[in-house]
Amino acid sequence: MYVQSWIRNFPRAVALMLLLGGVCLISARRGAAQAAQGGPPTAAPAPPPAEAAHPAAKPASAAQVTPPPAIRTTTRLVQVSVIAHDKHSVAAGDLTEQDFRVFDNGQEQKIAFFAKDSSEENSAPAPRLPPNTWSNRSGGRGGIPVNLTILLFDGLNTRLADQSRSRQQILTFLGKLKPEDRVALYYLGDTLRVLHDFTSDTNSLLRTLAKAGMYNGHLVSDEEPDASTEDSTGDDDMDQFIRNSDVFIQQYQTTDRVLRTTDAFEAIAAHVASLPGRKSLFWVSGSFPLLLGSDVTSLNTQFPAADQRLFTDEIERASRAMNDANVAVYPVDARGLMTQTRSNAPAMPVTSRTRPNVPSITPDAARLGTMDNLAQLTGGIAYHDNNDLAGAMRKALDDSRVVYTLAFTPTHSEWNGEFRKLRVETSRPGVQLRYRSGYYAFPDKPVDAGQKDQILAQAQWSVMDATEIGLTVNAARVTVQGAAKISFAVLADPTGIRFRDAEGKKAADLVLTLGQKAVDGKLVQEETKTVNLRLPEERYRAVEEHGLRLTGSMALDPAATQFRVVMLDTATGHVGSLEIAMAKVAAAAPAPAAGGAAPASAAPPPHVEKP
Repeated sequence: MYVQSWIRNFPRAVALMLLLGGVCLISARRGAAQAAQGGPPTAAPAPPPAEAAHPAAKPASAAQVTPPPAIRTTTRLVQVSVIAHDKHSVAAGDLTEQDFRVFDNGQEQKIAFFAKDSSEENSAPAPRLPPNTWSNRSGGRGGIPVNLTILLFDGLNTRLADQSRSRQQILTFLGKLKPEDRVALYYLGDTLRVLHDFTSDTNSLLRTLAKAGMYNGHLVSDEEPDASTEDSTGDDDMDQFIRNSDVFIQQYQTTDRVLRTTDAFEAIAAHVASLPGRKSLFWVSGSFPLLLGSDVTSLNTQFPAADQRLFTDEIERASRAMNDANVAVYPVDARGLMTQTRSNAPAMPVTSRTRPNVPSITPDAARLGTMDNLAQLTGGIAYHDNNDLAGAMRKALDDSRVVYTLAFTPTHSEWNGEFRKLRVETSRPGVQLRYRSGYYAFPDKPVDAGQKDQILAQAQWSVMDATEIGLTVNAARVTVQGAAKISFAVLADPTGIRFRDAEGKKAADLVLTLGQKAVDGKLVQEETKTVNLRLPEERYRAVEEHGLRLTGSMALDPAATQFRVVMLDTATGHVGSLEIAMAKVAAAAPAPAAGGAAPASAAPPPHVEKP
């Protein structure tokens, strides 16, 4: 590894400090938001100071944008997207509800909901937003079909040589898009970036990819540690120490890659959660091992300092997020056809919680096991040992032409966090089905303080808007008593918020975080408000019909270039976020110098207004 050349120049004491420093780094997981998005995680911000918003400065047009009516229910439903095709991979598009049976851990369940979606059917365009108003709902762009494809080009986990070859394959794939295809182009390097939103414009996608540079995946080692290739210092103890430290640093880098990648999966899921129907994620990557410490031959004897860790929790969270957003992952091995011999050791199932007693496996087998697991858990297909990456992606895109959606209310009461297997059968002869392998039966419980801070920090630093809670924001620059402020009205879609019964009222507990960022992406101003709703029935019905409206203002930092709004439902962990360029926020008429504006301490911070 590259660290071997300089670590030998350190005296023994300095090398020991380096290794111990690495132990501290790897033993305490860095903030998920910092690793996935490139910004530092923030501590729980203090509540905002009380402020006054002059009536003339209050944005009112956001109230005109109301979410569509929705049927609300507190019954647990498990949703399963099913792909049906014949032995020639031709979609079976004429199945009915009576053609399906669904089983939960072997017990047949009654189908409570059934639908069939086709890629040729477009959703109705959303109404145009009023001036000075923004929304995190992607559907606001209108005309989005029910089946969408996200192409994630992964430079973080892919060697530069493999990136170059797979890039050409992606160009070939994009050059053969059909008019009904809708593809978005994302890139994962040091940060997760949206290169191009959903479109069927082939030329636009090709131009965008041509402008995007490749990321030098410096966290991907070119070779595994091998004691036989080490230069000797003449001191056996020092040689062993150096080999151990090299393995340790490499495994730290691998762990960092895994955490960055799974955080990116969760961010993508939150970003597309509001889009209708099944989504496909093409993950073009060199992948990463699911089981750290299994990818080096004779690891335990040759490198006793090596860590052994399962990334079960990380893969579990990523797959849960994908399934909640109805996203199927189609991993595509960027390395193409591999000629070296692989071990036949079985891939480690992601549902296992303890380190298995299995023989060492090759790095290739470890990475492919991760791809196969993600595909199985989300209902996609893993494509590897194939030099025709463009053909594999085209096949995966055609795979989602017709999607059947089944939902059922589980008859069990075992909400203990365990993995439950799903099985779907059809009575139609010759039809093959594919769907996700199961779901985690987690109980309903509010997020704790640590989870809340992590979710808010990740949403604040993410370059993508989260859409689990629909937000519409109207904002304006105002001047109150000579001080520059940004006045806002946030309209939240109640269908993304879980209300519960509490002493004859409807209760929900939300957290609203407002952040201002400078041109370098750093926070220069942040305020957080906890909103505890206890609504009588009449008020709750009004919120259902018109949305939940929060208004207020905050001091405007002159260095701010972005204004970001984040809302968290603490009952579910669902998030809505939206970032607005300050250059697009128009100035409102200034408030009068006297008579009307209350002192800053006399008015509350952002509050709930009656719809």
